[in-house]
This record gives sequence, structure tokens and C-alpha cells, in this order.
Amino acid sequence: MNLQPNLLGQVATFENLMLAYKSCRKGKKETVGDQKFFTNYPERLLEIQDQILNGTYEWGQYREFYVIDPKKRLIMAAPFKDRIVHHAIHRIIAPFVENDLTDAVCACRIGKGNRFAVLMLAQYLKENSNMTTRYAIKLDVKQYFPSIDHKILFQELLSVLPDISLAPLLWSVIVSHKKYAEAGAGIPIGNLTSQLFANFYLSAVDKVICDSLGLKYKFEEKSSSFFIRYMDDFLIISDEKSLACKTSKVAIEHSRARGLDIPIYKRMHLSGDPIPFLGYLVSCNGITPLARNKRKIKRKLRRLEKVDVRESYKAMVKNSYDNWSSLKL
Repeated sequence: MNLQPNLLGQVATFENLMLAYKSCRKGKKETVGDQKFFTNYPERLLEIQDQILNGTYEWGQYREFYVIDPKKRLIMAAPFKDRIVHHAIHRIIAPFVENDLTDAVCACRIGKGNRFAVLMLAQYLKENSNMTTRYAIKLDVKQYFPSIDHKILFQELLSVLPDISLAPLLWSVIVSHKKYAEAGAGIPIGNLTSQLFANFYLSAVDKVICDSLGLKYKFEEKSSSFFIRYMDDFLIISDEKSLACKTSKVAIEHSRARGLDIPIYKRMHLSGDPIPFLGYLVSCNGITPLARNKRKIKRKLRRLEKVDVRESYKAMVKNSYDNWSSLKL
């Protein structure tokens, strides 16, 4: 089959679908979804390939459940077949989307993540420990994933891609959840594509914040101002209170224009105090895990000891806790 040298063709190559399938199988080889798909999987991948190229791919229904980590969140798990297509799309468009993000964005990115973000903040505070004044403001979007506007997301995604061949498939995944499709806003927490879309949707706000603080989008030099975003959590720091307040106001206004709400109770003015961030209390003197998160993880470890789960999984959770609780600059 001759595949056109465009993004749609790249998503639908058998090689890309195979790599996406293998990625989906990691840690899932004992699930019902994987076991059903594993039978004759080459033929199933070819079916997916034809459906993508013919524009006839149909998304299945989501399985929904709640998790508390630490907030109560509704997770929407797509069928195994759909997750393969999510991974296939992500593999092709991620480089273009990533190129549009500023260095302030740390969630769900290769080489970054929770640990990287905390260390980045701690390094800034240490390097600026002699700052005579410091004013920090934390902002948090209310119900971020359910508030993402479909049309804004779709148009801005197309603006960073080199061709529009993926437009129908991208739109179909954006509106793949019936309730959100009816509302015209909202993407499911749980999709790999949703993580990428959520990082990207606030990219325009990130740039406005950087402009206000005098920061470059790609951090090339040190500054007395600081900005970091972990998904929908913003942290803005300046040696001038007026600049920090002005920047937070700009961020709130531009977020509102995109259908996002940052209410007063989601705004934290920290002045020069240690900064609670991603489960830690961070200051120029070091990094301390928040007590409530210590208690939560210890409870999880105790629960695991009482149930029949693989020893390897228990060891992984324990190792993750040890690394988290001992984080140092």
C-alpha cells in the first residue's frame, strides 16, 4: 500500500502502529484488553491502518472510575484498540507540539516531570537566596481538563502542524467522549493525547507570562524572575511584588479568554515564604516532602502489604517512595 508522505500517512504506517502497540502493552500484558488484541494482532493493526487512511476509524466507549491523588479525579480509560491509535498519533505530532512549548512546562515531557520541576524551583531559590525581596504567586485552573475548548484546541493544533491531513482524525479524538462533545469542551483524563493537548492548550498563556516577566521562551540565561507550569499549576516569582501581581492578572485574563477559570481560592500569594509545590515544601534551604503526602504514601504501602499483588509492584512503589522522600538539590 502506498502511503502519502504526510502526517496522516505517517500515523498509519504499520511500523508506527506496531511501535504504538508495543508501547501500550508495557505493564498491560495481563489485562483482558491486551489478551484479546494479541490474538492476530498484525491483522488487527492492518485493520486500524485501513480505517485511519479511509477516515472510517470509530472510537469506542470510555470506562470511567475515580482516583484520589490527592484530588478526586474522574479517569476515563479508552479501549485498548483506541489507546494504540492515541499512541500512534502522539508519536507523530508530539515533536511539533513540543517545539511550541516554553521551557517552563514540565509535566509529561521527556527529560522533565515532577522531580525535574521541583529541582528547577529549588535551584532558582538557592541561586537567588540573597534576593532582598521575593514575591511568589501560585495559580491553579479549576476543572482544567473538562474546560478545554474543542475549537480553540483544534485550530491551534493545526497551526503548529506542517499539513492538515490529520485534521479529521484529530478532531475525532478531541470529541471522542460523548458528554464533552455535546458541551464543546473537555478532554478525557487518561488519554496519552490528552496529556499532550493539555500541555499545549496553555502554551499561549505561558508565552504571555514570559513576556510580562521578561523571560525568553527557551530559558538561556538566569533572571531574577521565575516561571514554571506543571499541567494547570502556575508558579510566578519576581523580586517586584507589582510585577508578580501584574503577571498573575495577565495570566488569569488570558486563561479566561480560553474558557478557563482561576478563581480566588485557587490563587496563593506566598510573599517570601517557603513554597508548597508538587508535594514538597521548597525554600533556598532545601526540599521537604509535605507531611500529608508522606502519610498518604505510607497508607498505600500498608494497604499493599494486605492484598495479593506482585512483589515486584510492591518493590516499585517502595522504591518510588524512597526516591520521592529523599529528593535533594
